Amino acid sequence: MGRAQVAVATRSWLPHWMLTRDEPYHDFGPDWHERRTNEAHTRRLIAQLEHLGRAWIEVIISVTAALLLFWLALILALVIRRPRGPVLQEALRLLPDLLRLL
Repeated sequence: MGRAQVAVATRSWLPHWMLTRDEPYHDFGPDWHERRTNEAHTRRLIAQLEHLGRAWIEVIISVTAALLLFWLALILALVIRRPRGPVLQEALRLLPDLLRLL
């Protein structure tokens, strides 16, 4: 079915449908499609921004978890190496500074 046939079929079907439902006809106006497209585009952009906000939170949580695991691995390496005396205290004190440099 071509566009013209669909348009004619819709024109003849729509009044019949309105009359059988006892509802007044509501014309959306000549710029309805453009308004609808703009509103959909706005909703889509807002959804993308919201997703981007969630993505940043996930990145921050992932980086924090990775740094924590790395810090625990360094502590474990220090415990296995077992430096004696003030060397262990000094190494534990320097550990956060080392992570800040990364």
